[in-house]
Amino acid sequence: MLKNIKKAGFEERQFDSGEVKLNYVEGPDNGLPMILIPAQAASWENYQKVLVTLSLKFHVFVLDIRGHGKSDWT
Repeated sequence: MLKNIKKAGFEERQFDSGEVKLNYVEGPDNGLPMILIPAQAASWENYQKVLVTLSLKFHVFVLDIRGHGKSDWT
């Protein structure tokens, strides 16, 4: 994770549904939630350039969908 993203308060986490673990990045709670879903064959890292700016007004969540990034393959 880029240093400026960590400094802005973003953390990489995982959600375990019992069947699959989904990786995501969550930013600080600075407003309404905003969920970003990367394009096919991409990961949360494709949004690195805009995360800090978006986090100034939103509580940003960026997902790695199943089979992409660090989320489990099924």
